[in-house]
Amino acid sequence: MGTESCTKIPSHKEIFPLIESRNDDVMNLSICSTKTVEQLPSLDMRFDVSSHKFLRRLPQYYAKLTSVVKNESYKYLSWAQIGTSDSNALCSVIFDRIDSLRKEKTTKQMKQRALADLFKVLKQNGFKTTRWSVPFELRQIKNIFQLSVPFSLCSFLKTDLQSILSSAKRYFERSVSEVQRLRAEISIIGSKYISTRETKLIVNLSEHGLLLISQQRSIVAENIMLISGLKTRLDALTSLSSGILNGQDELMEHVSHFNNAFRSSEECICQLRLLVLTSLTLSKSAEIQIVKRDTISTLEQCLLQMKNNYLQEELEIITLADIQAVVKAQETLSSVVGTLEASQKLCCVDHACLPRDIFDTCVSSIYNAIEIS
Repeated sequence: MGTESCTKIPSHKEIFPLIESRNDDVMNLSICSTKTVEQLPSLDMRFDVSSHKFLRRLPQYYAKLTSVVKNESYKYLSWAQIGTSDSNALCSVIFDRIDSLRKEKTTKQMKQRALADLFKVLKQNGFKTTRWSVPFELRQIKNIFQLSVPFSLCSFLKTDLQSILSSAKRYFERSVSEVQRLRAEISIIGSKYISTRETKLIVNLSEHGLLLISQQRSIVAENIMLISGLKTRLDALTSLSSGILNGQDELMEHVSHFNNAFRSSEECICQLRLLVLTSLTLSKSAEIQIVKRDTISTLEQCLLQMKNNYLQEELEIITLADIQAVVKAQETLSSVVGTLEASQKLCCVDHACLPRDIFDTCVSSIYNAIEIS
């Protein structure tokens, strides 16, 4: 367990072990509660999908899902609703018991009995008391900070959902702080009212509760990223002014390879500029310094030309405009490589102020990008 990721998604039974005994309290929720059938969008098949079997069957899938939504008798069990009901009931019982123990004439034996009952109830509801039940990484605050935080992608959600996520974020941060403080107090101060065994049980239960919160936070984070990515793809599909090109997988891979080669060419030119700039102070001849300054200016112009003529973006769908942009970038690279070869001849052959090899990497990198395009 020490090497197991603390973001592993637990099963329903691990989070809510008493669910099976509460089937009589299950609430049936409609699968389409916020949007009526009349508000469902119509399927716009204005693109050529004949080359892909799944896209070709899209109207059938849409019709089937629409029929499911229209069928009001279709119900499903909400695990979240059951968990919320169980959690609220459990918390109410615990806090009522705490209030009763604060009254006068409460004996030490009553408090000890309440603590034992609390341990028993928490274990029945899935909490673990063993130290190995929690990954070692969860006990290090630096690892907790590495959990994904996709709440910046929540702009597409409704205001009330954003408020709920913000409240959940604050609760998680407060829980982390409380568990850290509990560990410190028990390790330094301890307690004169409860035994060492009981203090260890309290720490282990608290850490396992933090594990459950971390797991649920990771589930929310993963779902937000998936929904955000799906929305981005749908927006890209909606904003298309022309049809979708066939072979999107191959085109996406090809454009991705070209972008990597294009970035590599830019980086090579940047490194070459830095090398020439560094060697500028080593030249005593005024003529050589002028040639090197001209070379630096030429390299900067090449970089500016490459940046202005090709905007590298993370694409969701390859369109005809993207292919045209790659073709234009190929023309730019051809112009740049010609400029570099002329500068190489000037520096390395005519004036012999720089070794010829330092230009070869840039030139070969650009030729490689042109070949990929």
